[in-house]
Amino acid sequence: MKKFLIILIILILASISLFFIIKNNYLNMYYNKNINYEKSSDIITINKRNAKKYISYNSIKIENIFDKYILEDGNYILLDEDEQLLEMFNMDRTIPLIDLFKDGLEKYDNNDDFINQQQREAILKDNSINNDKELLEYMIDYLKKELDIHSSFNDIKTYAYINKFMSNVIPLMEDYAIIDGDYNGIIINDLSMEHEHYTDVYLYHNNERYVFSFMGSNLSEEEIINLIGTVIFDEE
Repeated sequence: MKKFLIILIILILASISLFFIIKNNYLNMYYNKNINYEKSSDIITINKRNAKKYISYNSIKIENIFDKYILEDGNYILLDEDEQLLEMFNMDRTIPLIDLFKDGLEKYDNNDDFINQQQREAILKDNSINNDKELLEYMIDYLKKELDIHSSFNDIKTYAYINKFMSNVIPLMEDYAIIDGDYNGIIINDLSMEHEHYTDVYLYHNNERYVFSFMGSNLSEEEIINLIGTVIFDEE
């Protein structure tokens, strides 16, 4: 009996030690105190305007300002005299971030074992998250949480999932603004690299997310906003 109790105590202590080792590994891999995303109250009003000519792709139309660009694999590319990239633009239709959040990270990581779909759906329901703006604000708040070895494993794994989700889906986000007016959407400004600027514009229509991506220094923010005002969805 005494031998059995000793073995039982050893097993319990080993299990507890393993539990804290796993928690500590998650914290070391995914917890980052230096994440500095900030919620935004900026609003940009974009009103529709007509254009003389359009380009069309995957049920979207936008003003054709790309006469001097080269079309390559769906990307409109503008080069300078030395054939260095000045601007690259593409557009496509996909699902909202909130649906990607529910679906999980298997698309990016086959070893995703953070939180299951039921838990992800519960996060959205319990926090009254109904659209991408609310999801973005929730994730930014969650990544500001103070976590340590005594935090619940669920909090740590949720943090790990959100951190990896942001890293894969909007990895370079620096700031964002909400679009209103004739369109519903989000403008995401990404961190500049090598003096190039990245801007992603998300427009929402019929439960789909239309993504317009700009990379380079040729178009100003005002020109991008003016261009987005020409977007037409095919069924309109």
